Amino acid sequence: MRAKIGYRYVEHTADVKFVAYGKGIEELFSNSAMALFNIMADTSCVGAHGGNGRIARISVRAEDEDTLLWRFLQRCLSALEVRGDFAYGIRGVRFTKGRELRLECGLECKDMAVECSKLEAKGISKYDLAVRKGRAGYSASVVVDV
Repeated sequence: MRAKIGYRYVEHTADVKFVAYGKGIEELFSNSAMALFNIMADTSCVGAHGGNGRIARISVRAEDEDTLLWRFLQRCLSALEVRGDFAYGIRGVRFTKGRELRLECGLECKDMAVECSKLEAKGISKYDLAVRKGRAGYSASVVVDV
């Protein structure tokens, strides 16, 4: 059985926009990361590509959920670019609330495989970025500069 995809891409004039969903905030952030990774590469191709996988640890803090999501996705892009990797999964997403919000996780990644690549993501736009909570859970809209 195929896993349910927790995001969808929507029309945008120049860049790539997606809306991600999650029953909880951890699932929302995980699905947002997977939507970002699938813009950059075919994650099923990266996961199946030879070589050993690595875990890139991510930790971000912010005062609100919108800023936390923006910092998280920006940090994912930075970590992958510095390492020269593509990500194909995410694990151990942990969200904590205190004086500030904090998110920690590990990105499953491998060396860049040219045959898996799609678009170059340059950054996450703050334009139209929003995290919303509804009766069915969370949703977020994100625009990725490509």
